[in-house]
Amino acid sequence: MFCTKCGAPVEDDSLFCAKCGFQTGKTGVSNHSQNAAQSQWQNNIPVDHSQSNHNLLCGLAYLPILFWLPLVTLPGSEIGKKSANQGLLLLILGVIQGGINRAFRPLFWNLDFFPFSIILFFLRFLIAMLGLFVFVMVVIGLVKGCRGEYYEIPLIGQIKLIQ
Repeated sequence: MFCTKCGAPVEDDSLFCAKCGFQTGKTGVSNHSQNAAQSQWQNNIPVDHSQSNHNLLCGLAYLPILFWLPLVTLPGSEIGKKSANQGLLLLILGVIQGGINRAFRPLFWNLDFFPFSIILFFLRFLIAMLGLFVFVMVVIGLVKGCRGEYYEIPLIGQIKLIQ
């Protein structure tokens, strides 16, 4: 059988493509693979959970500080590189948001007269919305990545920093 997304060969009882992580369409574990897993457990042979680990690592890449995780642990994975790229973009966006917030913090408390107060209110609102956007994208990326799905961040997700 072959992956419908990337065309790589996939084992018949596999739930995900080993190359790109795309779901093959199977919904459960076949009796043959379940029996094999039980016999491996009974003979103290470790069961291969690499696909679930692969999904977890790709999901954790969306946590900005852990963007590097799939690059180190899954060096040949295309979905790992893409997830790491999205995590790096979220890290950069979070640093920009924090820097802007820290740079304008003295202005937020000192300028309170009318024309500037309206401008500062909108500036505070935009900074808060940027922080909320980063948080929501991290949560969505984490959930989808752990499911084995790739999630591209809206507006900035097409920027390729990791090739």
